[in-house]
Amino acid sequence: MAMKWLGTEHYIAINYLALPDKGGLSYGEIAKKAGVTRKSLYSWRQDPLFQTEVNRRMRRTTLHRLPEMMEAMVQSAVEGHNAEALKLLLQLNDLLPTPGLSIEEKLMANSDSQSLTNIGDAHARINDYKNKGIS
Repeated sequence: MAMKWLGTEHYIAINYLALPDKGGLSYGEIAKKAGVTRKSLYSWRQDPLFQTEVNRRMRRTTLHRLPEMMEAMVQSAVEGHNAEALKLLLQLNDLLPTPGLSIEEKLMANSDSQSLTNIGDAHARINDYKNKGIS
């Protein structure tokens, strides 16, 4: 049965579950700190209200690091020639050409050679799109 409200014991568990690596605690240790059984904690983790609050807390605790994470992704895409980081950055910024169509599919559909083997080819094609105004 779905929860209708969250109590103090829920929020104690949520605080630990939202931390990286659960604050270094096992599920059993978190349950003990919340004053419940491990089975109860497992059951809570399946509940939509509880999981929504865990996700909300995770966003609040990591939001201040978002600029650092984005910069690290940019560095990975540029310096490491990481196509997946580039794709994720484009998705995060709504820059993929067509919803539901991956950047690779769009690039391949418009490529003369039908092969993009490295990040440099992807960068060149993206610049072509920008210069031509293709979206």
